[in-house]
Amino acid sequence: MSCMSKWWPLGGLRLRTPRLELRPASDSDLDALADLAAAGVHDPAVQPFTFPWTDVPPDEFAILREVSTGSWLGREYQGEGTGTEMRAAVLHLAFAGLGAEYAVSGAFSDNPASQAVSRKLGYAADGVERHVSRGRPAIVQPLRLGRQAWQATQAIP
Repeated sequence: MSCMSKWWPLGGLRLRTPRLELRPASDSDLDALADLAAAGVHDPAVQPFTFPWTDVPPDEFAILREVSTGSWLGREYQGEGTGTEMRAAVLHLAFAGLGAEYAVSGAFSDNPASQAVSRKLGYAADGVERHVSRGRPAIVQPLRLGRQAWQATQAIP
C-alpha cells in the first residue's frame, strides 16, 4: 500500500539502485527495523551519530524525563475545548504512563488561544524565545509544566 497522497507526496518516494530500494518505512516495517537497530548498527568503540541514540538501551534513554508538546486543530474544531482535552490526554500519557517530570511547550505571543490551553492545564512561563515567522521577528512564550503542578491541576479524566 502506498503512502502517496497530495498532502504527503514524499510517502510515495522511491530511490532505486540495481540492488536496493530506499523508501519511507511503513507500519509493518517498524518492528523489523527496531530489531535490526537493537542488534547493532556500528562498531561500539566509535560513535558515528551527532545524537548518540545507539549508546543506551531504549529503556534507559529518558534521562531528562521531559516531553515536548505541540498540536494543531482544524479551524472548525477550535474554541470547543478539544485542544485542551487533546493536550490533557497527552500529558496523562507523559506523566502517568511514561514517568515524565516535565512537559514543555510554547506559543507565539499573538496566539492567545494556545496560551489559554496551556494555562488551563497548569503550564507556567519559562523565559522568552525569538523566532522568525513569515520573514519577521516573532516572540514565542516557552512554557513548562512540572509533575506536581500537573497533578494539582488535572481536571480532565
